[in-house]
Amino acid sequence: MPQKKACGRLYRARRSLHYEGMTRLADGYYAMMEESGILTGVYRLEDPDFFHPVAQADAPELAQLAQGMLEAETESSLREQLGHSGLLAPSEEPDPDPVIEALLQKLGAPFSWRVWEQHRKHLEAVRRWHAHRKLFLYEYGQTPCLPETVLARAQQTSTDLATNAHILLIGDDDLMCVAFALLGYSVTVVDIDPSLIDFIQRRARLEGLSIEAKVVDLLQPVPPEMVGRFDRVLTDPMSFEGCLIAFLSRALAMVKNDGQVWTCVHPLAHPLFAKVAHQLPAHIHERAAWMSAYYYRRYQANTYRSDLFCLTPTGAALPFQADEHIPFESITEGELIPALHGHVFCRLTASENPENASFEHLAESAVLEQDQTHQHFFKPTTSGYVAGTINRRGNALNIQLFPFSERHEEQLSAEYLENLNPIERRVHYMEAPILAPSVFDKGQKSN
Repeated sequence: MPQKKACGRLYRARRSLHYEGMTRLADGYYAMMEESGILTGVYRLEDPDFFHPVAQADAPELAQLAQGMLEAETESSLREQLGHSGLLAPSEEPDPDPVIEALLQKLGAPFSWRVWEQHRKHLEAVRRWHAHRKLFLYEYGQTPCLPETVLARAQQTSTDLATNAHILLIGDDDLMCVAFALLGYSVTVVDIDPSLIDFIQRRARLEGLSIEAKVVDLLQPVPPEMVGRFDRVLTDPMSFEGCLIAFLSRALAMVKNDGQVWTCVHPLAHPLFAKVAHQLPAHIHERAAWMSAYYYRRYQANTYRSDLFCLTPTGAALPFQADEHIPFESITEGELIPALHGHVFCRLTASENPENASFEHLAESAVLEQDQTHQHFFKPTTSGYVAGTINRRGNALNIQLFPFSERHEEQLSAEYLENLNPIERRVHYMEAPILAPSVFDKGQKSN
């Protein structure tokens, strides 16, 4: 026995030297977990067919490795297994993944104009946090917001906030807490995902940021100390009727009487949101169009866009009181179905695009602009919407059409590209999940 104990100590000492500090997955690798265990494992960006399965019993350690937080003294057979397979970073320094960092920068580049000049210094920090957290949990439907639109949201929702304001984020796989903390606010995050909360707590502690993060199931009664505490509350639930009512009931319960609740809503769900708003003790105070762009699991571009709506509380009774339980069935109404999103990109010659002429027929419907160089426009159609971005500086036009069909695209081209004579025009479409059409029926409860 003494000899066995000595060998054990020597083995742990050697391993501690090799894994001093934190350990993370190798560059370009990330993890996904789901309850059945079928999809739980390590994936590789450069090879979509690569999959290294991990036993469900090792899922907690996988979460720590994916987030660069497995400490040297932790006994871990999974670390040994992944290390032998070449799936761990050669350095023990808990650096962000440079491969994922570069990919996120590429995905976010079309939205960088939304970040105000004085806040660009924070963009890299937000992106680093996203590149540290290389983990997706299938059951929670985590589809994070791109760092550029994380900052755009933070800017939009805090323009009139005092420096001592307290902000609550209900769910934060977007890691908005980083942006708000860097802007100087005191931030609280509540989420049902313990791995996310662990990640936020550790990184905030390492970087000295004022972020309080705790695991909270919002179907349970709101902790009394959180009722009516916050100046701003932000949440991004799925645009199902029951889900919106449940999350916004909790948000309104936790905001101060003179505070604001901001929530994300897909353009197709505006009629549904108007219906939900009538059931809430709140007024729709403000709207910011196309404020959020996301990335899918596997770090792929996501065509889903959402608007931001601001609600101000009236003080009347909530659909769900703060001390009530919310039935799980209340947040599961609605379904996602595949549909086609079409995209048209056009570039014009400078001579054919005078500074204030060629885009004017589109700029009339623009609802968001910055520095007169970029404008966003949005128009509902009988079955969906047309939205896009005008880039005057680059003489370019990006248009998104939903639902997409060749006939709709031809109609769009005739109306929106009239007299523009583009020298380059590309059309592509992709299948992406959207809310079932029944959800959007005006005045009708979703099935």
